[in-house]
Amino acid sequence: MSPPNRFNKTAFYLLVLSVLLSYANAEFAKQYQNCAILSEANRFRIHWNISGSRIFIGVEAPSPNGWAATGLSDDGTMDSGGGGKFSDGWVFGVNPGDNKGCANGCVGDIILTRHARPDWDDTQSVSNIQVTRNSSHSFAEFSRALTTGDSQDKPITPGTIQHVLWAFNPNLALKFGQIPDQHIANGMGAVSIDFGTNSSCNPPPPGGNEYSAIGGAWKASWKISDDKKNIEFTVTAKTNGWVGLGISDTAGMVGADVYVGWVDDASSTAYLYDSYASEKAQPQPDANIGGTNDVVSFKGTQSGGSTTIIFTRPLVSADSKDTSITDKRQYLLYAFGTADGTSGASPTFSKHTANGLIPMNFLSGPSNSSGDGSSAVAGGIDPTQFSFSNPVMKLTWQIEGEFIHFKMVGTSTGWIAFGLNSEPKMTGGDIYVGWVDDSTNAVTIMDTKATDKAMPTADTEQGGNSDVLLTSGKQEAGVTTIVFRRKLKTGDSKDFEIASGDMNVIFAKGDADGSFGFFSKHSLTSTASINFFTGSSTVLSDLWSPGTVLV
Repeated sequence: MSPPNRFNKTAFYLLVLSVLLSYANAEFAKQYQNCAILSEANRFRIHWNISGSRIFIGVEAPSPNGWAATGLSDDGTMDSGGGGKFSDGWVFGVNPGDNKGCANGCVGDIILTRHARPDWDDTQSVSNIQVTRNSSHSFAEFSRALTTGDSQDKPITPGTIQHVLWAFNPNLALKFGQIPDQHIANGMGAVSIDFGTNSSCNPPPPGGNEYSAIGGAWKASWKISDDKKNIEFTVTAKTNGWVGLGISDTAGMVGADVYVGWVDDASSTAYLYDSYASEKAQPQPDANIGGTNDVVSFKGTQSGGSTTIIFTRPLVSADSKDTSITDKRQYLLYAFGTADGTSGASPTFSKHTANGLIPMNFLSGPSNSSGDGSSAVAGGIDPTQFSFSNPVMKLTWQIEGEFIHFKMVGTSTGWIAFGLNSEPKMTGGDIYVGWVDDSTNAVTIMDTKATDKAMPTADTEQGGNSDVLLTSGKQEAGVTTIVFRRKLKTGDSKDFEIASGDMNVIFAKGDADGSFGFFSKHSLTSTASINFFTGSSTVLSDLWSPGTVLV
């Protein structure tokens, strides 16, 4: 099949709809029953509902001013492996400067036949289009038939694991009738999804010790030894091939501590390898790359088309190729393949059939990337010594020994925050962001660092530590209250030491709760100079207009 080289502008024009700049992310997600994370690091997600023979899709991508795309592939590659095969995709964006059609948002049905720029599909098979955006993301909504009958489309088959592609370039706007240019570095990937299973981007609340992925096709449970030295994992996948589990401090495969095992079909012998992923390729046994095999024990079984591997490893390891498991947010990686590997000192195994990752605190159960549902830690107080108020919040604090206790009270059902900086601005700020979940009342407090004029990210994502301890939190009558503490001097390079003298303090709040380490742009901000030891304060700025970034 030769790739199409023409573009049906009339059909594409019908896909153009208005953009709502203030579209709320939370409201967008609520419309859909299912959600899957395409890229957690970029907060790229796909949502969907299936009704009869049609699927309704919503995509949120980190590209409010550029283009983004998602689609279907046979094997997770851009051209489904080549050799006459193809992948099916949908590209979308908003470009106010385009006077031909994409000024108000547009979506295009594309076909990918090579590792290069795609082509427009001859037949545009999507309808019910809406494209919107806010300051950090674009949101595309559309529907199509599960099976379109178009030879340039891939069928969406509920009950079958399919490879879903994603790509974006936030720096290149989509133009009407023009195929977008190349995605940015690390701006493309693929995940495995079964559109026929219930799927959520929000993990269960803290407290569990098991997780199930890909509609139950992969699942794991774990338990800590009585002496708190080891952890035992039980991993089961619906395959007669290999199963894998990874642990990482970052949201990705590279740098992950990976365990891959299988049960030989002929001999029933179980194999397990303690491995390290130095790149996006087959992980190598630790023992082959300067590390050690730190598996304490393991066994495996295979029955009824499922393989189970049970293994024990230390919680804390001195091996540089291992990731120690501590009481913080980490990442659980999951994968499996259809065939056994080849055993030996340098084992090999096929590429995964399905894979993904989920944020996890292995010591307290599943959590989202922000530490949603932070656990209260005994030893805090309700501070009363000094306070400062502005329309953003009332901040009260009290110094006790090496700790300073803070109480944030803001008129908001979303997030509230304050930060410390050497200048009265956001960039470089040591920022503390918290919220109380509207549904579960779970309290979150994040220790973050703002590296630029964008959403701050957790210190733990930047090589630092989470140095906050939650004391309490509540939300009543539209008011959010969060009490927490930190050391005056944390020793963390991402934090500012709180010492005697005036400090620049920034305040902000947003209209919605955060989720997975992400939160909406602020609706109100202010700055002040505060001496936390004497209580003296000076307002440095009037309130900034909603949506304005402190620069």
